[in-house]
Amino acid sequence: MNDSSRKVVIGIDGGLHGAVCALGGVNGPALFDMPVVGKNINIPTLVRIIKNLDPNIVFVEQQQPFRKQGLVSTFTTGRNHGAIIGMLATHYIYPPTKCAPLSGKRLRGK
Repeated sequence: MNDSSRKVVIGIDGGLHGAVCALGGVNGPALFDMPVVGKNINIPTLVRIIKNLDPNIVFVEQQQPFRKQGLVSTFTTGRNHGAIIGMLATHYIYPPTKCAPLSGKRLRGK
């Protein structure tokens, strides 16, 4: 974790088409596509992104099943979400702040 005088806030949309967004820090805002391999999040690449950003606070979008979503898809979503939470915990960023999936859409006026 970086020193508290330099705030870096990260938001993570953990979907396969998600992203990592960072605000603050020496380089200003940054946006990264979620690194994936097949239907799994590429955790080693995500670790490198997070470590380079050195966040003070991390927001992670909560994952939830949707109606008519298949069992395999639901399991994949949960597994990937758990991998993100576990990765953050091993790097002392725990617990992350959870946010509802619709929060961002409401902010964008959708």
